[in-house]
Amino acid sequence: MTDEELQNNIEKGFAGQESDGEAYRRVFDALKREPSFKLSSDFADRVIQSMQTVPKPSSINELVWLYVGLFSFVIVAGIVVFLTGFTIHFGALKFISGYPGLIVFGALFILSLQWIDKRFVKKPTII
Repeated sequence: MTDEELQNNIEKGFAGQESDGEAYRRVFDALKREPSFKLSSDFADRVIQSMQTVPKPSSINELVWLYVGLFSFVIVAGIVVFLTGFTIHFGALKFISGYPGLIVFGALFILSLQWIDKRFVKKPTII
């Protein structure tokens, strides 16, 4: 039996003895009753005020961990380069060497799109 059929049967008063039918009947009975609690008229204002007064996390602590992580990354990368004898090869990028104008055009195009976006496109304001 589909959900729609079950709902129609319950609305008509033919609630089956199945567990699904009993569960639906209880849900519909609960939805018919009025809520037993009332919210105060200034509830929304108090929620908004409590959201605005939440203290911001300490950015100093976050910056310290960021710098510790970056410093650790650089140290580990240096150790790996030293131990493995890693050398940098740009052989995979040789195909680009024949298109310097295209690279310059691409960079200027991306920069101009960024400038146009910041200058003319309005950002939505978040309340």
